[in-house]
Amino acid sequence: MLMTDTTLDTNLRKYANLLVHIGVNITEGDLLHFTVNVTDDPNIRKLAHYTVEAAYQAGAKYVDVQWTDEVTSKLRILHAADDTLDYVPEWFIKKVESYAEAGVARLVTFGRDPQLFAGLDSNKVTTMQRAGRAATAYLVPKLIDENVWCGAAIATQPWADVVFPDLPADERVPKLWDAIFAATRVTEDDPVAAWKAHQQDLVNRGKYMTEKQYTALHLKGDGTDFTIGLPKGHVWSGGGSDHSSGKRFAPNIPTEEIFTMPHRDRVNGTVKATKPLSYNGNIIEDFSFTFKDGRVTGFEAKTGGDVLQGLIDTDEGAKHLGEVALVPHSSPISQSGILFFNTLYDENAACHIALGRAYAKTIEGGTEMDEDQFVEAGGNVSQTHVDFMIGNHDVDIDGITIDGEREPVMRQGEWAF
Repeated sequence: MLMTDTTLDTNLRKYANLLVHIGVNITEGDLLHFTVNVTDDPNIRKLAHYTVEAAYQAGAKYVDVQWTDEVTSKLRILHAADDTLDYVPEWFIKKVESYAEAGVARLVTFGRDPQLFAGLDSNKVTTMQRAGRAATAYLVPKLIDENVWCGAAIATQPWADVVFPDLPADERVPKLWDAIFAATRVTEDDPVAAWKAHQQDLVNRGKYMTEKQYTALHLKGDGTDFTIGLPKGHVWSGGGSDHSSGKRFAPNIPTEEIFTMPHRDRVNGTVKATKPLSYNGNIIEDFSFTFKDGRVTGFEAKTGGDVLQGLIDTDEGAKHLGEVALVPHSSPISQSGILFFNTLYDENAACHIALGRAYAKTIEGGTEMDEDQFVEAGGNVSQTHVDFMIGNHDVDIDGITIDGEREPVMRQGEWAF
Protein backbone atom coordinates (compact mmCIF):
# COMPACT_ATOMS: atom_id res chain seq x y z
CA MET A 1 0.00 0.00 0.00
CA LEU A 2 1.47 3.34 -1.06
CA MET A 3 1.58 6.43 1.10
CA THR A 4 -1.10 9.10 1.00
CA ASP A 5 -0.05 12.61 -0.03
CA THR A 6 -0.26 13.71 3.61
CA THR A 7 1.98 10.89 4.81
CA LEU A 8 4.45 11.54 2.02
CA ASP A 9 4.65 15.22 2.92
CA THR A 10 5.20 14.35 6.60
CA ASN A 11 7.96 11.91 5.70
CA LEU A 12 9.64 14.41 3.38
CA ARG A 13 9.83 16.88 6.28
CA LYS A 14 11.19 14.18 8.61
CA TYR A 15 13.73 13.15 5.98
CA ALA A 16 14.89 16.75 5.49
CA ASN A 17 15.28 17.12 9.24
CA LEU A 18 17.31 13.89 9.38
CA LEU A 19 19.65 15.04 6.61
CA VAL A 20 20.28 18.36 8.32
CA HIS A 21 20.65 17.17 11.94
CA ILE A 22 22.27 13.74 11.43
CA GLY A 23 23.66 13.88 7.90
CA VAL A 24 25.58 17.16 7.95
CA ASN A 25 24.72 18.13 11.56
CA ILE A 26 24.27 21.83 10.85
CA THR A 27 24.89 24.15 13.80
CA GLU A 28 25.08 27.90 14.34
CA GLY A 29 27.09 29.73 11.68
CA ASP A 30 27.67 26.78 9.32
CA LEU A 31 27.83 27.10 5.54
CA LEU A 32 26.03 24.43 3.49
CA HIS A 33 26.43 23.50 -0.17
CA PHE A 34 23.37 21.47 -1.16
CA THR A 35 23.23 19.61 -4.49
CA VAL A 36 19.87 18.35 -5.76
CA ASN A 37 18.54 17.12 -9.10
CA VAL A 38 16.59 19.38 -11.42
CA THR A 39 13.24 17.62 -11.83
CA ASP A 40 9.59 18.08 -12.70
CA ASP A 41 8.67 16.14 -9.55
CA PRO A 42 7.16 18.55 -7.00
CA ASN A 43 8.11 16.22 -4.15
CA ILE A 44 11.81 16.63 -4.86
CA ARG A 45 11.38 20.39 -4.87
CA LYS A 46 9.48 20.07 -1.58
CA LEU A 47 12.32 18.05 -0.07
CA ALA A 48 14.81 20.67 -1.24
CA HIS A 49 12.79 23.49 0.29
CA TYR A 50 12.22 21.59 3.55
CA THR A 51 15.96 20.88 3.77
CA VAL A 52 16.93 24.52 3.23
CA GLU A 53 14.32 25.56 5.81
CA ALA A 54 15.62 23.03 8.36
CA ALA A 55 19.22 24.15 7.76
CA TYR A 56 18.43 27.80 8.43
CA GLN A 57 16.37 26.86 11.48
CA ALA A 58 19.40 24.92 12.75
CA GLY A 59 21.51 28.08 12.49
CA ALA A 60 23.10 27.88 9.02
CA LYS A 61 24.70 31.15 7.95
CA TYR A 62 24.15 30.49 4.24
CA VAL A 63 22.80 27.62 2.12
CA ASP A 64 24.03 27.41 -1.47
CA VAL A 65 21.69 25.24 -3.56
CA GLN A 66 23.09 23.74 -6.75
CA TRP A 67 20.49 22.24 -9.08
CA THR A 68 22.00 19.59 -11.35
CA ASP A 69 20.86 17.61 -14.38
CA GLU A 70 22.74 14.38 -15.11
CA VAL A 71 21.38 14.20 -18.67
CA THR A 72 23.68 17.08 -19.62
CA SER A 73 26.65 14.75 -19.05
CA LYS A 74 25.12 12.23 -21.45
CA LEU A 75 24.57 14.99 -24.03
CA ARG A 76 28.23 15.98 -23.75
CA ILE A 77 29.37 12.44 -24.50
CA LEU A 78 26.96 12.18 -27.43
CA HIS A 79 27.68 15.51 -29.07
CA ALA A 80 30.92 17.13 -27.84
CA ALA A 81 34.12 16.74 -29.84
CA ASP A 82 36.14 13.74 -28.64
CA ASP A 83 39.24 15.84 -27.95
CA THR A 84 37.31 18.07 -25.52
CA LEU A 85 36.03 15.35 -23.19
CA ASP A 86 39.07 15.61 -20.93
CA TYR A 87 38.69 19.39 -20.51
CA VAL A 88 38.02 20.67 -17.00
CA PRO A 89 37.70 24.47 -16.66
CA GLU A 90 39.92 26.21 -14.16
CA TRP A 91 36.94 27.96 -12.57
CA PHE A 92 35.39 24.59 -11.74
CA ILE A 93 38.55 23.50 -9.94
CA LYS A 94 38.66 26.81 -8.05
CA LYS A 95 35.04 26.36 -7.01
CA VAL A 96 35.72 22.94 -5.48
CA GLU A 97 38.88 24.30 -3.88
CA SER A 98 36.92 27.13 -2.28
CA TYR A 99 34.49 24.66 -0.69
CA ALA A 100 37.38 22.73 0.80
CA GLU A 101 39.20 25.79 2.10
CA ALA A 102 36.06 27.41 3.57
CA GLY A 103 35.05 24.25 5.42
CA VAL A 104 31.65 24.21 3.71
CA ALA A 105 29.40 21.31 4.70
CA ARG A 106 28.29 19.40 1.61
CA LEU A 107 24.96 17.61 1.23
CA VAL A 108 24.58 15.71 -2.04
CA THR A 109 21.32 14.03 -3.05
CA PHE A 110 21.24 11.46 -5.83
CA GLY A 111 18.70 9.56 -7.86
CA ARG A 112 20.82 8.66 -10.85
CA ASP A 113 19.50 6.57 -13.70
CA PRO A 114 21.53 3.33 -13.33
CA GLN A 115 21.52 2.98 -17.11
CA LEU A 116 22.30 6.60 -17.96
CA PHE A 117 25.35 5.77 -20.07
CA ALA A 118 24.23 2.34 -21.29
CA GLY A 119 25.08 1.85 -24.96
CA LEU A 120 27.50 4.79 -25.06
CA ASP A 121 31.19 4.52 -25.88
CA SER A 122 32.70 3.45 -22.54
CA ASN A 123 36.05 5.01 -23.49
CA LYS A 124 34.39 8.41 -23.83
CA VAL A 125 32.62 8.02 -20.51
CA THR A 126 35.86 7.00 -18.82
CA THR A 127 37.80 9.87 -20.38
CA MET A 128 35.32 12.49 -19.20
CA GLN A 129 34.95 11.15 -15.67
CA ARG A 130 38.66 10.41 -15.20
CA ALA A 131 39.54 13.98 -16.18
CA GLY A 132 37.11 15.40 -13.62
CA ARG A 133 38.50 13.21 -10.84
CA ALA A 134 42.13 13.93 -11.74
CA ALA A 135 41.61 17.70 -11.74
CA THR A 136 40.42 17.77 -8.14
CA ALA A 137 42.28 14.70 -6.81
CA TYR A 138 44.56 16.85 -4.63
CA LEU A 139 41.49 18.14 -2.78
CA VAL A 140 39.93 14.75 -2.04
CA PRO A 141 41.80 14.06 1.22
CA LYS A 142 40.73 17.41 2.63
CA LEU A 143 37.12 17.14 1.44
CA ILE A 144 36.72 13.60 2.80
CA ASP A 145 38.91 13.63 5.90
CA GLU A 146 38.39 17.19 7.13
CA ASN A 147 35.04 18.51 5.88
CA VAL A 148 31.49 17.56 6.82
CA TRP A 149 29.58 15.81 4.05
CA CYS A 150 26.61 13.53 3.43
CA GLY A 151 25.16 11.66 0.47
CA ALA A 152 21.47 10.67 0.46
CA ALA A 153 18.92 9.40 -2.03
CA ILE A 154 15.89 10.94 -3.71
CA ALA A 155 13.31 9.02 -5.73
CA THR A 156 13.51 9.88 -9.42
CA GLN A 157 11.52 8.35 -12.27
CA PRO A 158 14.51 6.93 -14.21
CA TRP A 159 15.87 5.24 -11.08
CA ALA A 160 12.45 3.94 -10.01
CA ASP A 161 11.86 2.55 -13.52
CA VAL A 162 14.92 0.30 -13.14
CA VAL A 163 14.20 -0.77 -9.56
CA PHE A 164 10.48 -1.53 -10.05
CA PRO A 165 9.98 -2.33 -13.76
CA ASP A 166 7.01 -4.63 -13.09
CA LEU A 167 4.89 -1.95 -11.43
CA PRO A 168 2.67 0.49 -13.33
CA ALA A 169 4.77 3.54 -14.20
CA ASP A 170 2.85 5.88 -11.89
CA GLU A 171 3.43 3.63 -8.87
CA ARG A 172 7.19 3.27 -9.19
CA VAL A 173 8.34 6.58 -7.69
CA PRO A 174 5.99 6.38 -4.66
CA LYS A 175 7.20 2.81 -4.09
CA LEU A 176 10.82 4.00 -4.19
CA TRP A 177 10.06 6.77 -1.69
CA ASP A 178 8.56 4.09 0.58
CA ALA A 179 11.77 2.08 0.31
CA ILE A 180 14.00 5.10 0.97
CA PHE A 181 12.05 6.11 4.06
CA ALA A 182 12.12 2.56 5.44
CA ALA A 183 15.86 2.19 4.84
CA THR A 184 16.66 5.51 6.52
CA ARG A 185 14.39 4.98 9.56
CA VAL A 186 12.23 7.94 8.57
CA THR A 187 9.17 5.81 9.36
CA GLU A 188 10.19 5.80 13.04
CA ASP A 189 8.36 8.23 15.34
CA ASP A 190 11.64 10.04 15.99
CA PRO A 191 14.11 9.29 13.17
CA VAL A 192 16.87 11.41 14.71
CA ALA A 193 16.73 9.50 18.01
CA ALA A 194 16.54 6.17 16.14
CA TRP A 195 19.62 7.13 14.15
CA LYS A 196 21.60 8.10 17.22
CA ALA A 197 20.91 4.70 18.79
CA HIS A 198 21.81 2.92 15.55
CA GLN A 199 25.01 4.93 15.22
CA GLN A 200 26.07 4.01 18.74
CA ASP A 201 25.65 0.30 18.00
CA LEU A 202 27.94 0.62 14.99
CA VAL A 203 30.46 2.64 17.01
CA ASN A 204 30.56 -0.12 19.65
CA ARG A 205 31.12 -2.82 17.03
CA GLY A 206 33.87 -0.75 15.43
CA LYS A 207 35.64 -0.36 18.77
CA TYR A 208 35.48 -4.12 19.35
CA MET A 209 37.07 -4.87 15.97
CA THR A 210 39.71 -2.17 16.38
CA GLU A 211 40.76 -3.60 19.74
CA LYS A 212 41.08 -7.08 18.19
CA GLN A 213 43.68 -5.83 15.67
CA TYR A 214 43.31 -8.90 13.46
CA THR A 215 46.17 -9.27 11.00
CA ALA A 216 43.76 -10.45 8.31
CA LEU A 217 40.19 -11.43 7.49
CA HIS A 218 39.34 -14.62 5.63
CA LEU A 219 36.10 -14.75 3.64
CA LYS A 220 34.75 -18.03 2.31
CA GLY A 221 31.53 -19.08 0.62
CA ASP A 222 29.45 -18.64 -2.55
CA GLY A 223 32.43 -18.64 -4.91
CA THR A 224 34.66 -16.56 -2.63
CA ASP A 225 37.90 -17.72 -1.00
CA PHE A 226 39.61 -14.50 -0.13
CA THR A 227 42.12 -13.22 2.42
CA ILE A 228 42.34 -9.51 3.19
CA GLY A 229 45.45 -8.46 5.11
CA LEU A 230 44.99 -5.62 7.58
CA PRO A 231 47.74 -3.12 8.42
CA LYS A 232 49.10 -2.57 11.90
CA GLY A 233 47.16 0.16 13.66
CA HIS A 234 44.08 -0.10 11.43
CA VAL A 235 40.91 1.50 12.76
CA TRP A 236 37.37 0.27 12.20
CA SER A 237 34.94 3.13 11.70
CA GLY A 238 31.15 3.13 11.59
CA GLY A 239 28.04 5.03 12.52
CA GLY A 240 29.36 8.29 11.16
CA SER A 241 32.46 10.44 11.25
CA ASP A 242 33.86 13.00 13.65
CA HIS A 243 34.81 16.45 12.41
CA SER A 244 37.81 18.25 13.88
CA SER A 245 35.35 20.58 15.62
CA GLY A 246 33.98 17.61 17.54
CA LYS A 247 30.67 17.39 15.73
CA ARG A 248 29.54 14.00 14.46
CA PHE A 249 28.04 13.62 10.99
CA ALA A 250 26.86 10.80 8.73
CA PRO A 251 28.69 10.65 5.37
CA ASN A 252 26.08 8.22 4.06
CA ILE A 253 22.40 7.91 4.84
CA PRO A 254 21.65 5.05 5.16
CA THR A 255 24.63 3.24 6.67
CA GLU A 256 24.78 -0.24 8.18
CA GLU A 257 28.53 -0.83 7.96
CA ILE A 258 31.71 -0.79 9.93
CA PHE A 259 34.77 -0.43 7.70
CA THR A 260 38.53 -0.19 7.63
CA MET A 261 41.39 -0.22 5.14
CA PRO A 262 43.01 -3.38 3.82
CA HIS A 263 46.78 -3.53 3.45
CA ARG A 264 47.26 -2.64 -0.21
CA ASP A 265 49.86 -5.40 -0.75
CA ARG A 266 48.35 -8.23 1.31
CA VAL A 267 45.16 -9.26 -0.48
CA ASN A 268 45.00 -12.70 -2.08
CA GLY A 269 42.44 -15.07 -3.60
CA THR A 270 39.21 -14.86 -5.54
CA VAL A 271 36.21 -12.79 -4.56
CA LYS A 272 32.81 -12.99 -6.20
CA ALA A 273 30.35 -10.11 -6.31
CA THR A 274 27.00 -11.09 -4.81
CA LYS A 275 25.01 -8.22 -6.34
CA PRO A 276 25.18 -6.30 -9.63
CA LEU A 277 27.14 -3.05 -9.64
CA SER A 278 25.81 0.17 -11.15
CA TYR A 279 28.87 2.13 -12.25
CA ASN A 280 29.33 4.93 -14.76
CA GLY A 281 25.74 4.61 -15.92
CA ASN A 282 26.14 0.90 -16.68
CA ILE A 283 25.06 -2.25 -14.86
CA ILE A 284 27.78 -4.88 -14.34
CA GLU A 285 26.58 -8.39 -13.50
CA ASP A 286 28.02 -11.73 -12.38
CA PHE A 287 31.60 -10.61 -11.91
CA SER A 288 34.57 -11.68 -9.82
CA PHE A 289 38.16 -10.58 -9.21
CA THR A 290 41.36 -12.48 -8.51
CA PHE A 291 44.08 -10.81 -6.43
CA LYS A 292 47.70 -11.67 -5.76
CA ASP A 293 49.86 -9.67 -3.34
CA GLY A 294 47.23 -6.97 -3.21
CA ARG A 295 46.85 -6.40 -6.95
CA VAL A 296 44.08 -7.41 -9.35
CA THR A 297 45.48 -10.09 -11.63
CA GLY A 298 42.28 -10.95 -13.45
CA PHE A 299 38.51 -10.62 -13.53
CA GLU A 300 35.45 -12.16 -15.14
CA ALA A 301 32.11 -10.52 -15.87
CA LYS A 302 28.93 -11.68 -17.59
CA THR A 303 28.14 -8.09 -18.60
CA GLY A 304 30.07 -4.84 -18.32
CA GLY A 305 33.57 -6.26 -18.63
CA ASP A 306 34.75 -3.26 -20.65
CA VAL A 307 33.47 -0.94 -17.93
CA LEU A 308 35.35 -2.90 -15.25
CA GLN A 309 38.50 -2.72 -17.37
CA GLY A 310 38.11 1.04 -17.55
CA LEU A 311 37.73 1.18 -13.79
CA ILE A 312 40.90 -0.77 -12.95
CA ASP A 313 42.82 1.19 -15.60
CA THR A 314 42.02 4.49 -13.85
CA ASP A 315 45.42 4.42 -12.17
CA GLU A 316 47.64 1.95 -10.30
CA GLY A 317 45.66 2.45 -7.09
CA ALA A 318 42.48 1.28 -8.81
CA LYS A 319 44.01 -2.19 -9.04
CA HIS A 320 44.25 -2.39 -5.23
CA LEU A 321 41.70 -2.31 -2.42
CA GLY A 322 40.97 0.75 -0.30
CA GLU A 323 38.16 -0.52 1.92
CA VAL A 324 36.62 -3.60 3.48
CA ALA A 325 33.23 -3.18 5.15
CA LEU A 326 31.13 -5.54 7.23
CA VAL A 327 27.33 -5.42 7.04
CA PRO A 328 24.93 -7.97 8.57
CA HIS A 329 22.55 -9.81 6.27
CA SER A 330 19.73 -8.69 8.60
CA SER A 331 20.19 -5.01 7.71
CA PRO A 332 16.93 -3.25 6.73
CA ILE A 333 18.08 -2.89 3.12
CA SER A 334 18.97 -6.55 2.84
CA GLN A 335 15.68 -7.61 4.39
CA SER A 336 13.72 -5.40 1.99
CA GLY A 337 14.73 -7.76 -0.81
CA ILE A 338 15.06 -4.78 -3.14
CA LEU A 339 18.00 -4.47 -5.51
CA PHE A 340 18.46 -0.72 -5.75
CA PHE A 341 21.11 -0.66 -8.51
CA ASN A 342 22.78 2.06 -6.48
CA THR A 343 25.99 1.41 -4.58
CA LEU A 344 25.17 3.55 -1.55
CA TYR A 345 22.05 1.51 -0.91
CA ASP A 346 23.13 -1.92 -2.12
CA GLU A 347 26.41 -1.77 -0.17
CA ASN A 348 24.34 -1.47 3.00
CA ALA A 349 22.70 -4.79 2.23
CA ALA A 350 25.94 -6.78 2.22
CA CYS A 351 29.59 -6.87 3.18
CA HIS A 352 31.60 -5.11 0.52
CA ILE A 353 35.05 -4.05 -0.60
CA ALA A 354 36.21 -1.10 -2.68
CA LEU A 355 38.78 -0.72 -5.37
CA GLY A 356 40.73 2.53 -5.08
CA ARG A 357 41.46 5.11 -2.46
CA ALA A 358 41.64 4.22 1.23
CA TYR A 359 40.39 6.57 3.91
CA ALA A 360 43.19 8.11 5.97
CA LYS A 361 41.13 7.97 9.14
CA THR A 362 41.11 4.15 9.04
CA ILE A 363 44.66 3.87 10.31
CA GLU A 364 46.17 5.45 13.42
CA GLY A 365 47.76 8.78 12.54
CA GLY A 366 46.62 8.49 8.93
CA THR A 367 45.33 12.04 8.61
CA GLU A 368 48.78 13.36 9.59
CA MET A 369 50.67 11.18 7.09
CA ASP A 370 51.84 12.41 3.72
CA GLU A 371 51.08 10.26 0.69
CA ASP A 372 54.35 8.30 0.82
CA GLN A 373 53.96 7.58 4.53
CA PHE A 374 50.38 6.45 3.98
CA VAL A 375 51.40 3.98 1.27
CA GLU A 376 54.31 2.76 3.40
CA ALA A 377 51.82 2.02 6.21
CA GLY A 378 49.70 -0.06 3.80
CA GLY A 379 47.27 2.58 2.57
CA ASN A 380 46.12 2.89 -1.03
CA VAL A 381 46.05 6.09 -3.08
CA SER A 382 43.85 6.49 -6.14
CA GLN A 383 41.61 8.93 -7.97
CA THR A 384 38.70 6.51 -7.60
CA HIS A 385 36.84 4.57 -4.92
CA VAL A 386 34.23 2.06 -6.10
CA ASP A 387 32.42 -0.34 -3.76
CA PHE A 388 30.97 -3.69 -4.77
CA MET A 389 29.10 -6.25 -2.71
CA ILE A 390 30.66 -9.58 -1.71
CA GLY A 391 28.54 -10.75 1.22
CA ASN A 392 25.34 -12.72 1.76
CA HIS A 393 23.96 -15.42 4.05
CA ASP A 394 26.38 -17.98 2.57
CA VAL A 395 29.59 -16.07 3.34
CA ASP A 396 31.49 -16.66 6.60
CA ILE A 397 34.25 -14.37 7.86
CA ASP A 398 37.06 -15.22 10.27
CA GLY A 399 39.48 -12.83 11.94
CA ILE A 400 43.07 -14.06 12.01
CA THR A 401 45.02 -13.06 15.11
CA ILE A 402 48.70 -12.19 15.31
CA ASP A 403 49.29 -15.75 16.57
CA GLY A 404 47.53 -17.23 13.54
CA GLU A 405 44.41 -18.24 15.44
CA ARG A 406 41.01 -17.88 13.79
CA GLU A 407 38.01 -16.28 15.46
CA PRO A 408 34.49 -16.00 14.03
CA VAL A 409 33.51 -12.48 12.95
CA MET A 410 30.45 -13.29 10.84
CA ARG A 411 28.54 -16.54 10.34
CA GLN A 412 25.94 -16.96 7.60
CA GLY A 413 26.03 -13.23 7.07
CA GLU A 414 25.37 -12.25 10.71
CA TRP A 415 27.57 -10.88 13.47
CA ALA A 416 29.29 -13.61 15.47
CA PHE A 417 30.13 -11.31 18.38
